[in-house]
Amino acid sequence: MLNSWIIIMFISLVMTISVILLKKVLLLKATATILLPIMKINERIFYMRKDKIRQILYLISLSILTLLTCTIIFMSINLNNAEFFSTFLYGYKVFFCIIFCACFVFIMLYILNSAFSKYHLDSKVIFPYFILFIIFSLQALFVVKMKVSLRYDTLKVFDEAVALLNGGTLSPEYSSGYFAKYPNNIPICIVTCLLLKLPKLFGIVSSNYMLYVQLVNVLLMDISFLFSFKLLCKIKNQKLGIMFLLLLLFNPLTYCIAPFYYTHTFSMVFSTGAIYFFVCCIQENNCLSKRLFYASLTGLLLSIGFKIRATVFIVAIALLLYLILNLKNFNKKSFIALTAFVGAVIVGFSSYYLVEQHYVKFNYNQTGYPATHWIMLGLQGTGGYNAADDAYTECFSTKAEKTKATEGVIIQRVKAMGLTGLLKLWRDKLEITWSDGTDDFIDNISMTADYSAKNDYISGSNNDILVSYCHIYYFMILFLMLISIIRAFMAKPEHYLYIVCLNLLGGILFHIFWEAGEVYSISFTCSIFVLAANGFDQCVTYLSSIKKTKFHSAIIASSTILTIFCIAYVGSKLTSISYTHYNYAMKQDLAEPDTTLPLLENTLFQTFKTSRSFNTIGVKVRNTLGTDNCSSYKFELLNSKDEILYVADIIGAWAFDKDYYRIEFDRIVSNDCEEFKIKITPNIVSDAHFLTFQSYDTGNYDIYQNGALYINDAKTNSDLTFIVLDKIEQPFWAN
Repeated sequence: MLNSWIIIMFISLVMTISVILLKKVLLLKATATILLPIMKINERIFYMRKDKIRQILYLISLSILTLLTCTIIFMSINLNNAEFFSTFLYGYKVFFCIIFCACFVFIMLYILNSAFSKYHLDSKVIFPYFILFIIFSLQALFVVKMKVSLRYDTLKVFDEAVALLNGGTLSPEYSSGYFAKYPNNIPICIVTCLLLKLPKLFGIVSSNYMLYVQLVNVLLMDISFLFSFKLLCKIKNQKLGIMFLLLLLFNPLTYCIAPFYYTHTFSMVFSTGAIYFFVCCIQENNCLSKRLFYASLTGLLLSIGFKIRATVFIVAIALLLYLILNLKNFNKKSFIALTAFVGAVIVGFSSYYLVEQHYVKFNYNQTGYPATHWIMLGLQGTGGYNAADDAYTECFSTKAEKTKATEGVIIQRVKAMGLTGLLKLWRDKLEITWSDGTDDFIDNISMTADYSAKNDYISGSNNDILVSYCHIYYFMILFLMLISIIRAFMAKPEHYLYIVCLNLLGGILFHIFWEAGEVYSISFTCSIFVLAANGFDQCVTYLSSIKKTKFHSAIIASSTILTIFCIAYVGSKLTSISYTHYNYAMKQDLAEPDTTLPLLENTLFQTFKTSRSFNTIGVKVRNTLGTDNCSSYKFELLNSKDEILYVADIIGAWAFDKDYYRIEFDRIVSNDCEEFKIKITPNIVSDAHFLTFQSYDTGNYDIYQNGALYINDAKTNSDLTFIVLDKIEQPFWAN
């Protein structure tokens, strides 16, 4: 095959040179007339082979994406995190319930979309922006009402950004060397600091900074939705763009992940913007200055977006592959645009490094974890975060040592698992990252400043209805996405949605080899919904083209009846089956990692405020001795008048390591927003037998503003890791 290619190219070159010489010397015109058609035929054969290879690569990539999508769809038929519903919806019941309900949701969306078309709303210029405004308003309302606290990495980024805002520099010692280990989060920390300059300028109190960045997060998410909408309008028409916004409007995760301010959501605007301006650049054939402008914006967004989150680089790879497969359209203007793109990338990276030098005064190139660390993480358990792996990488001094050590573990784990083990691991990582349906919103919005019934039904133990709807809706979106991908087989590599397909394929493959997690699919939300909107459009076009018969009416009626039956079946269980409700009155479940300082002689006081009734308090402890621990502590609950409401003993042998020691008592009814106090005093302790009561100190921002931790009456900047809840045994909807 290679030899034939060389022969063809050599003959083509010789014949081309021959024709040029013949033309220049004006000799043997008749011979030239014979050779020119032969050369054109030869060129046509070459380009035919080139097109064939291009088409094969196009089909292979779509085939892989189709296979992965089918696997994800199959695994998405579950009711994970709907703990109560899972007690009576299992096996085939889950399958039929999700299928029937997803069909019903699709029919409702189809009817609504038909109404838009009937009243010509999809042709109104202002209508899509009205939908986008509704989405923004609902997201902002959700953020303001939920008052969610940031957690884990997001909180560390925000907390250190507050320190930078107050004139400090980024500390390599902050939170056990967090930024020294994870320098990839330095850019988002700096950007957060820059964003916080605005509320500080207007004199907004610092306690509202967290709410401010969450509202900024909402705005950035909606700008990414706008870019995707404009992309679909440019590819096809406004009607397709409205379908995209319609799917987002009724997507529960559009609102549930709105408070989740982190690189997953922040980077969306850069990836979607880069794809949109790239398509604008390709389509612009008349005005060179516009083309250069679009190319520059693409490069700028990719470079800055890459610093925010590395997965934006997948977009760059997708754009590069698209260009390679469409080289025949490359011309002089394209080369000039490419130059502008490269220049913008250089400007973007250079500008960032100039800003970084102002805030970062230490060399993180030697302390930062290598990329192999996350590959190593992805080769154990289910591919998620592992504290032991983190400690292993941290114990090496230089980056070279870290790289060598993690590479050794990677090789060892791959050999130990073998092909069968690797395939199973990859399947598990696919399921966790792409088949979840909830994007881990339950955990990420579980800590709020003020708990009420809304928290019980959104992030609490009564959230089964919302979680089930998330699974049903996500299944429908995945199926519509699959239709769009299958439809792409009939298109050509020039089709702009192929860029979106490549981006999604890259994201799926990347997280098969990288660390897995439910939140990692958030960055690709717009790509998923763009393809789903195209699939929805294909379904609408097909349904609109066929003649309506009694059979189609019967399908709609059957789907409606079956959905009503499912709802009735579930409804009957909601009022008849009792289960344990955990209605939180307060929750501060953040803890400093591996805190081992024992409580031997000091007395701890933790204050908290709540307006809800409660009958259980849990304090998180470390107990490395297990049942051999002979220590005990006195637990007291006091009200605002220092009156003792309850007294109990905390027995060391009964405490589980890194878990809550729960103390139950008769229900206490709070008067309005009453203050209470937890008092813990050592009873029987020694240097060998003790418990550690975990706490959390963010350092620069008070994460729990409704209380404080005191050690021997001295106030600290920390809070105990503790929960206050009302444990009730009753049906989902009690009479």
